[in-house]
Amino acid sequence: MDRAIGLFKSMEDNGVAPNTCNYNTLIRGYCQMCRMEDALGFVQEMIFADTIPDEVTSVILIDGYCKQGKLNETHRIHKVILPNNKHSLAEYNCIIDGYCSHGFVDDARLMLVKMVNDGHKPNIISYTILIKGYCRSRRIDEAIALFEQIIAEGIRLDVVSYNTLLKGLIRHGRSSCVQELYNEMRSSGIFPNDATFKILISGGFQREYF
Repeated sequence: MDRAIGLFKSMEDNGVAPNTCNYNTLIRGYCQMCRMEDALGFVQEMIFADTIPDEVTSVILIDGYCKQGKLNETHRIHKVILPNNKHSLAEYNCIIDGYCSHGFVDDARLMLVKMVNDGHKPNIISYTILIKGYCRSRRIDEAIALFEQIIAEGIRLDVVSYNTLLKGLIRHGRSSCVQELYNEMRSSGIFPNDATFKILISGGFQREYF
């Protein structure tokens, strides 16, 4: 990180004005190191230099705070970075993932409702995050119900969403449902990937049966 800062400073010393992407790269680096105060310091420096933070800046910081479990900070950060904007879909997905990762699945579901009320349509990423959250919290029936809701709403599923539920079913002893879900996946025109087969094999299923 020190080397990156050195390169950044050399840009300024040579009369090259850093852009938003340059700042975001350093902010992401600090967030990955859990140095949130340093990350915020660069945001302040960014604003002072008349470089406008963007949605990516906000998502990086929100993700950093979520990974540390500081979920209450996410809304404050958004107001600092984008005071005149509502949360974007990417920001909402990031916050929902934060709640799910720390076991607050009900709060994540409420955030999904808030997302809709703000005019955003949840995408497959939003729903897959919630399915994973339910599976992690041992609420497999709710994961299945949400999966079925997605299908009923006509949202196009992908291999990641199927893999997420397959893994949850195996982990929570619903092996009898795995073959059915796998067959449904194939009949929907979605092809398994390496991750799919790793999940199935880890659950005791032989590859030749699939």
